[in-house]
Amino acid sequence: MTPQREPEWLVYARQPENVYFSHITHTKRGNLQCERCHGNQGTSNTLPPYQQDRISGYSRDIWGHAGRPAMTMDACVACHRQSHLEHSCLDCHK
Repeated sequence: MTPQREPEWLVYARQPENVYFSHITHTKRGNLQCERCHGNQGTSNTLPPYQQDRISGYSRDIWGHAGRPAMTMDACVACHRQSHLEHSCLDCHK
């Protein structure tokens, strides 16, 4: 680590450029607990090893494992339908 320089952060859940996601909408308005999407991250003192999908450039973590659900559009739509929420595509896509 270099003094006076921000570390290069590893992005575990980078979103496509055409997607907008608000954590505050889901945690405050939707009353969702972090564990619902992120699994039991808080029970560990370390993050899982970062693995990048070489084809997409995204973290392999979005596909879900180790107690975490997949972070895909299908998973989002399924959760919204389970909660009886129907929205326009433009609510999430720019």
